Amino acid sequence: MSRKKTPAQLDREIAQALKPQSQRRHHATVKDLWDVAMDAIMEGDAKRAAKIAKEARQQGRPTDAFLSALHKAPRAVLAKYLTLVENKKLTGSKKAVDFFKKHAGAKARGARRLADAEAEAEERGWKVDWEDDPEEWQGDDERPFEVLTAVLRDGEGNVLDSLGGIGMTGNRLEDQNYGRVVEAELAVEALARF
Repeated sequence: MSRKKTPAQLDREIAQALKPQSQRRHHATVKDLWDVAMDAIMEGDAKRAAKIAKEARQQGRPTDAFLSALHKAPRAVLAKYLTLVENKKLTGSKKAVDFFKKHAGAKARGARRLADAEAEAEERGWKVDWEDDPEEWQGDDERPFEVLTAVLRDGEGNVLDSLGGIGMTGNRLEDQNYGRVVEAELAVEALARF
């Protein structure tokens, strides 16, 4: 079990991590910056974490350890961090909720769930890869313009969930909207397992 760091210790680590490379006693890497931000999150200090994270983001992506700590943090700490660093809310926006009401045919609660899952997947760095579906079309209707498979992957490329046999119409806007709904549904399913 690790000891809780004092605010003074965290301040020293942040100051050391923020020093220009030439002034550091040791060569801190972007991983060191994220480790300091992770310590601040674990201490419940979103303000300190945001300060170091802004600097670290200029040099590279967050480490998985940092993201894990961030998502284990109390909701209030996470919400404050997101507001300070990214100027965004933890939940999906009203615009996203309205989108899912319209394009997923979801009621308010279902649309909110899809919007929140979309925002959470984005925060975790999850991406959906779209590929041609190698399986033969199984639908009752005529084969669509295009049949795809959607594969949800985490930041390291691990498959979290997938769905095949997705028929696309060839209408770019309709297909983009439908694809966004599919991606949010995959995120809902993957998050349910975490």
